[in-house]
Amino acid sequence: MHVPAELIAEAYRLRWLIELFFRMMKQLLGCRHLLSTKPNGVEIQMYLAIIACLLILSYTGGNRPSGRTRWSAST
Repeated sequence: MHVPAELIAEAYRLRWLIELFFRMMKQLLGCRHLLSTKPNGVEIQMYLAIIACLLILSYTGGNRPSGRTRWSAST
């Protein structure tokens, strides 16, 4: 229990970034559950989610797309 406060603060900051990523993935991509239970399948789904999020954010200029933008981008 002799961990510096800076290290604990950094761990919580990184944890919060992970939480924000999963929230964005759920809201932006509609991913509510994992498609695979195997480590390789989960890794592939995460990489694809990251790529899809980057493409969507690039397409929308970095702004979170509305429902109209999301549907028009997929057609």
